[in-house]
Amino acid sequence: MVTAHYVVTSSAEAFEKLTSALFYQGFGSVEMALRLLGEATAIDPEFGLAWVYQAVMLGSVSRDEEAFHAAVKAYQLRDRFNERQRLQAELYYHHFRGDLEQALQMHQKLVAEFPAEAALHRSAAHAHSILGYTDEAIREARLAIDLEPGVSSGYMILASSQAQAGRFQEALATLDSGRSGMPDSPLFYFEESSVRLLMDDETAALAVLRRVESDSDGEIRNIGKGRRLICQLIFGKLDEARASLELEATPDSKTLYWRGLLYLLEGRNKDAVHAAEALSSRSAEPFNMTALRSAATLAAELGDSRLAKRVLEKSRTIDERYPSSYASALRRYAEGLSHQVSGNAPAAEKALSEARHLRPDILSSWTLARFFENHGSSDRAFPLYKSVVENESLAVQWDQSIIWVRSLLHAGRCCEALGKTAEAAKFLNLYALHWDADRTRRDVL
Repeated sequence: MVTAHYVVTSSAEAFEKLTSALFYQGFGSVEMALRLLGEATAIDPEFGLAWVYQAVMLGSVSRDEEAFHAAVKAYQLRDRFNERQRLQAELYYHHFRGDLEQALQMHQKLVAEFPAEAALHRSAAHAHSILGYTDEAIREARLAIDLEPGVSSGYMILASSQAQAGRFQEALATLDSGRSGMPDSPLFYFEESSVRLLMDDETAALAVLRRVESDSDGEIRNIGKGRRLICQLIFGKLDEARASLELEATPDSKTLYWRGLLYLLEGRNKDAVHAAEALSSRSAEPFNMTALRSAATLAAELGDSRLAKRVLEKSRTIDERYPSSYASALRRYAEGLSHQVSGNAPAAEKALSEARHLRPDILSSWTLARFFENHGSSDRAFPLYKSVVENESLAVQWDQSIIWVRSLLHAGRCCEALGKTAEAAKFLNLYALHWDADRTRRDVL
């Protein structure tokens, strides 16, 4: 039996693979870390913490199905773990099922019980950031760096949280500080590109990305490709973005969603239906909740009751088999959009309002705002659009760049309807800065 702090395995070789994986993760080499973790769990399939870290790293590169299965494996083994491992296994099981608030509570419990563990503070910082608790995220990230200053992810989480709070110069300084103390990970440049993007500096954001375009790490290249697409979508290079998206022979759910939205904006409804069909055909499993939510969104914009009902049926199945706050929110969201397409406005408003209460994020706010605006309630729609505009960082993080830009336009329209001329100009000018009106179809936005 090999034991080091909280790591327990019957195999010295598996333990060595895990420690090496964490070393590579610390310097941003995700592909090597994942390979070593896979080898560790192959050697010892009951090595719980290796499954936990595998889930975390797979999730960080959007390999959601694999991440969920790794989290389930760790959860199934939890009774064989020590207390710390058991808590981590339960935490990530809840996280990948969509119970983010419960996962955050478990993060808080872990950092309270093991305050000297830098990895736990980094994880807690990320959990706070996802839910928009930026002050707490910054505090936890700083603690992680103080405890373990030689790990790149600590600086990136801190910089991301600072940017989310609008503290852009602090975020850039944090990234510079991280670079000065360790090998220059390409992940620093990806994070810097996000900060530059949030500063509305398209030229600088793309220049930073070009520095790492030739990186040989496949996972890193995928991250870079995704960041470049987000820049194209935010800054109105929609033709370039669509061309890049259409090159994907086996598109993931994010690619399909973006394709569907761009096709809608171009009036290519048949192509948008194909994207929505592909998303709605995903199985009724927790790792597909985001894909199914995207399918419901496209179905509503298309007015396709058949697709809306298909998503509703699958959301009910997930909520029954894997109950969580996210599953309940998805079910109410799908119910609301199904009612909306069928013309039952009171039921749609009730369900969409409940969905936003359960999960008050970018997409639920946008969808409820659109419902109110379409029913002549600009006064109720405007605060929701404004909440989306004020959370650009979360919009980028949750692949809602197009929704964020569209919210600028709709916030301006609501202000015009409410007679708030100066405020309308502010939103519409910001919209024009991102999307040139001649390059998009305002009538379908």
